Order: sequence, then C-alpha cells, then structure tokens
Amino acid sequence: MKKKNLILLLFACLLFIVQAPAEAAPAPLPSGFLGATWGDGMQQVIYKMENNGYEKKDQGIDYVTFTGLFSGEPVEVRTEFLNDSLYFGSMLFSSSRTFDPLVLQDKYDKTKKMLTDKYGKPNKSQKDRWLKESNWTVVKNGLRVEQVSIVLRGESPWYAKPEDRNRRGSVVVYFTNESLKSRLLNKQRELL
Repeated sequence: MKKKNLILLLFACLLFIVQAPAEAAPAPLPSGFLGATWGDGMQQVIYKMENNGYEKKDQGIDYVTFTGLFSGEPVEVRTEFLNDSLYFGSMLFSSSRTFDPLVLQDKYDKTKKMLTDKYGKPNKSQKDRWLKESNWTVVKNGLRVEQVSIVLRGESPWYAKPEDRNRRGSVVVYFTNESLKSRLLNKQRELL
C-alpha cells in the first residue's frame, strides 16, 4: 500500500512539473541599434544606417546623426562612439515634437507597448507632471555579463516661465550598452 501511495505521489509530482508554466525566458539582449552592431566603427555604422534608409545629417568626432523612418514614422537618430566603437543610440520621434499633450501621450504609450512586447515589462517606471520615463535593463549571463539599458522618455510641454512657452514635448528612446561603455572607458584610461 505504501509503495502504491509513493508511486502515485511521484506521478502527481511529475504531472505538476510538466504542467507548471515555464518560467518566462529572459528578454533578448539587443545586439546593436537600428541595424548597427555594438562596437561597430563610425564608418561601419554610417554604411549600415544608410543601407537601412537613414540619411546622415551631421558628424562629429564621437557622434553621427541621421534622419529616417522607424516603423513608418519619421525619427531623428543619434549614435555615439568611444574609441571608434558604437555604444549608444537614441531615437527621437519627430511627431512627438508638439505642444499637444494627447499626441505625446499616444506616442509614449505606443512606444512603451512596442518595447514591452520586445523586452518585457520595464524594470522601473516613473512619472510626474511633465515627465514620463520607463527603464529596461537587459542583462545576459554567458561568458561575459552584458548589460544594455533602454530608456523611454516622454516630456510634456511645460510653461514654468514665460520663456518656456515655445518649449515642445518629445518622446525619445535611448539605448546604451553599459558593459561596452565601461570597457571602452577603462581602455581609454589605460591609454592615458
């Protein structure tokens, strides 16, 4: 009798394990920004961005800016480099440069949903009267810990002072490969 009960208990445990929902898979680690890979040199990024339909607008010693379409919507893009290696990219939605708070709210909500669908629920969200911000930190364990932070920021137009009356709102997404940035900064310090 005890043996039969033990077998039934083991069977029930196995059945529970098989039917238990699998733990959510970790969010995918972004391998780059808009088709360019983290660590790409400036010329590689320019080539890849232009091949993806973005037009180069400005270039400095450590940045390149572009305009183009993302999901059918006009965006202004900025990429930044350390030691000629891509570690940062930002994307400002041109339609969010408005005084209309409803347009800003809609753009922020749609962008947050898109990022949540891809990277899971934000690690942190905050909002106040003028600013909404959601943060995702994606960490991948493997041979090396990689951390990529994604910040979605929505700013409403505000009128704290008379000179602020022309201030428009904006919705911007920032991607930063924090691990690569740290390694590049350490390498830069070693060269000094």
